Amino acid sequence: MRFQASPAASRRGANKPGELREKQRIFDNHLLPAFGALRLDQITARLIDGYIAARSPPLGAQPSRPRKVGEPLAPSTLTNHLILLRRVLSVAHRWQIIDRIPTFTCAPPKRERLDFLTFDEADRLLAAAAPPLRLLLLLAIRTGLRLGELRALRWRDLHLDGGYLRVERSLTKAGFGSPKSGKARIVELTHDLRDSLRQLAQPPPRPDQLLFAQPTGEPLSEGNVYRSTRAAARAAGIERPIYPHLLRHTFASHCVMRGIPLAVVKEWLGHSESRTTERYAHLAPEVRSTFINRLVQPPPSSP
Repeated sequence: MRFQASPAASRRGANKPGELREKQRIFDNHLLPAFGALRLDQITARLIDGYIAARSPPLGAQPSRPRKVGEPLAPSTLTNHLILLRRVLSVAHRWQIIDRIPTFTCAPPKRERLDFLTFDEADRLLAAAAPPLRLLLLLAIRTGLRLGELRALRWRDLHLDGGYLRVERSLTKAGFGSPKSGKARIVELTHDLRDSLRQLAQPPPRPDQLLFAQPTGEPLSEGNVYRSTRAAARAAGIERPIYPHLLRHTFASHCVMRGIPLAVVKEWLGHSESRTTERYAHLAPEVRSTFINRLVQPPPSSP
């Protein structure tokens, strides 16, 4: 863990605090109970396969989030455990602590179709939300910012005359830091979003003031945003679970259906790899035909 927190951890440098916290959680709750009593050279492919078999749900079952150590895991969660275990063994091999790395499979599970709001559902959600939640949801649907990026936005990050905002930081449980990709990015603002932001900016706020904050000036809590989003979805008559990150999928899906190139969507979302953005390119033909009449032509440029 100390190595992962150092600049030598990867090509991107040290792991972020959130990554370190998640890896420590996996160690404490899963890998150490299973393998912690063994020397590294005693961790064999047979033992790892046994761990995979023991932690996989029965065939056809839908695993819930495990509440106790040893309960079945979702395929994606189990894959994360195995990736971390392989990382441990790879570093140990590079440091010449072990002679070989056991062979085992940690292929990612098949990706299911991403859920997102239809155009009509997005309109209903915004109509059902009360200020200031409505503006936060509008910003999420129109820009695809992550919740941590939304909570960290300052007025100085907005450039309303230029029609864009600059994503420079994110807020996690470890505090303010850089965005997930480690790089700042620029996202264009739609006309309805610019109008709403201009109304909120009266009287002019301080540049370093948070765009969304509690009455005390402290950042909004994640839990409050989740609860408020679910309540607005229920009020809008949307029955399935709606959460803030689904609005990021909504933004990306709407962009693709409107014909915006994936390369542009990738930059707006701040993805470090193209394959992450390509998930949105495989919308079913029936989905595209449902929304083809809602393609929006941009208004003429202001003089």
